[in-house]
Amino acid sequence: MYGLILWYDSEKKKAIVWCDDSQKLAYASATDIDINDAQRLEVGDLVSFKMITFGDFRSCTNLKLVESQNAPDISKSLLASAQPQIRAFSA
Repeated sequence: MYGLILWYDSEKKKAIVWCDDSQKLAYASATDIDINDAQRLEVGDLVSFKMITFGDFRSCTNLKLVESQNAPDISKSLLASAQPQIRAFSA
């Protein structure tokens, strides 16, 4: 499966991934991320992985970098798209 990194903590090596099946987001932890020391994950990177599900929880395993900065503004774009809806619910 493929996905885009929406959030990444470089210290803890944890990521949230938007999967190409457009279902629930998936989570990856340090033991699931398979990149070498020369590589670095960032928001907007295209990755490949195997999906594991535990009930409603989706986890990535064997996550590998496919293309750096495939969609560098993905998180900002999603937040900007959601803003009008968030304001409508808070009114």
